[in-house]
Order: sequence, then C-alpha cells, then structure tokens
Amino acid sequence: RHANLSHLTRICSRVTRELEEMGMVVDLGNRIEATEFGELTSKLYLDPRSSVMIAAAFNEREEVTPFGILHLLCATPDMFRLFLKSADHEVIEQVLEEQGDEILIGEGEHCFPWLGYEDFFQAIKTALVLQDWTNEVPIEMIAERYSVGPGDIHGLVDGIGWLVHGAREICRREMPPLLADIADLEIRIRHGVKEELLPLIRLRGIGRVRARSLFNSGYTTPAEVADAGVEGIARIVGQKTAESIIDQIKKGTGKSGGTRGSKDSEERDPERRRTRHDPGSGDSEEKEGRTKGERKPREAEGRNDEKKSGQQNILDYW
Repeated sequence: RHANLSHLTRICSRVTRELEEMGMVVDLGNRIEATEFGELTSKLYLDPRSSVMIAAAFNEREEVTPFGILHLLCATPDMFRLFLKSADHEVIEQVLEEQGDEILIGEGEHCFPWLGYEDFFQAIKTALVLQDWTNEVPIEMIAERYSVGPGDIHGLVDGIGWLVHGAREICRREMPPLLADIADLEIRIRHGVKEELLPLIRLRGIGRVRARSLFNSGYTTPAEVADAGVEGIARIVGQKTAESIIDQIKKGTGKSGGTRGSKDSEERDPERRRTRHDPGSGDSEEKEGRTKGERKPREAEGRNDEKKSGQQNILDYW
C-alpha cells in the first residue's frame, strides 16, 4: 500500500506540475486553484493540451482562414484523425505548397511535445475532408475522394463541431478580433455550407438545401428575400416557411440575430447548441437538434458518476 501511495503521489505531482506549466492551475502551497484559463478549459470539456494549442495559435496570428482553423483543431488531442494512405502523400504535398501559409502550427514535436509528424499530416487530410464539407461537396464525392465512409465523415463533423465551439470561447478570451471568423466557421460546419450562404442560413427554418435554392434563385441576402415577399419565395421554400422567414426579417430575429459573429440562438440555448451534426441532413437539422438532446451534459453526468466512484474507491482503500 505504501508503495502504491508513493507512486500515486509522484503521478499527482507530475500532473500538477504540467498543468501549472500550461497555465491551468496555480500552486498556492496549501492548495491548488484553477486559473481562469483552466476553469474555461474544464467547462468546455477540452483536453488541456488542446486549449494550449488553440490559445497559442490564436495569439500568434492576426488573421486566420477556415482551413487554418480546421487544421489546428484536427491536430488537437481531442480530435479523431483519418489515417494516411500512400495515395494521400501527393495531395498533402500539394496542400503544403498551396495553403502552407494558412497553417497555424509548426510540424512535429518541436512545436508541441505531444504532436508527432504523423499527427500533423493526418490533421491535414482530416481538415481537407471538413473543408470539402463546408464547401458543399456531396458526401458521396468526399467519400470517394478520400477513401472514407459516410460514417467517418459524420463522425468528423460531429467531433469538430464541439471543438470549434470551444475554440470560439477561447478566442473570446485570448483574441477577440478573430471571433467573427470562428463564429462563421462554426455555422458553416453545422450546416455544411459555403460562406456565401451565411446570411440566409441564419434564418430559422432555412437549412443548407433551402438556403442554396434561395441563393441560386437570386435571393442572396435577407433583404432580397424580404423584397420578394411571401409570394415570391413560397414557390421555393413553401408557404408556411416563407411566411415565417419574412416575419423574422421584419422583426430582425433569426438563428443569430442577423449579425456576423454574434451569439446565435444555440449559444443561448444549450440544448440546441450541443446537438449532433448530421452531414446527410438538409432543412431538418433544426428539428433534429431539438429532439436529440444534449451531448456534453450527458458526458458530464458520466464524469460525475466516475468521480463519485473514484471517491468511493479511495474510501474503500483506506
């Protein structure tokens, strides 16, 4: 027992030291307290290493691109990455040549001790898949292009959704000027749309299919939709939806309040914010979001149960 306790003490000391080096906690001698950064990381259910990577990358750049953000998040320990195949290496080299300046972190362990070269390059492939998703490339084409299954794409979209939300909250603290770019990317990932559809996708009842239909019909902004009136857009989105979105535009309401980078309705409503992302969905995503329930709170309950179990184990040990 004494040997085990000594080993546990060494582990706790090492973990505490590492967390202190990351800026997550401060050792006050008689107690250890979480810093503001550490508390935020805990609330976001992020690996401390992920938070450190995100904060460091944002503090190094005044401008970011969607691909740069995607690669950064795909390189974090929290993100599932796709394995590389021999056919991928040529594509990776081309990306590094054409978009290398957009990448926010360096290669390999000299940048972060836990990030290997293989992780770095796998993150590029994974980011390319997600970039295609946000550029409205059909699921079947993405699957064929990268030799992955639709289920893999679904998992990537679901996983990156929470990470980009976490990145937005870290950015709010570390680099507010970049907040609008990350908020826009969060919406694009959620719906799988190009940047040009952002003004339309913020309207309640409008998903990726209806937004694209409106845009291709010449209605590219809420103002143009309002000018067309209910009769003008009912043939595209249906009578009830047309009445709803015209009413939203007149009242200045919608998923995001109509302003770029502002907190949307999902941020005010955690139940919608933490729902799964369905790459195969169109305009039904809002309905699905209201019925599938919270994702992270369930994990929190599980962790609370684990914590209670761990406490009981300690009591049993003594």
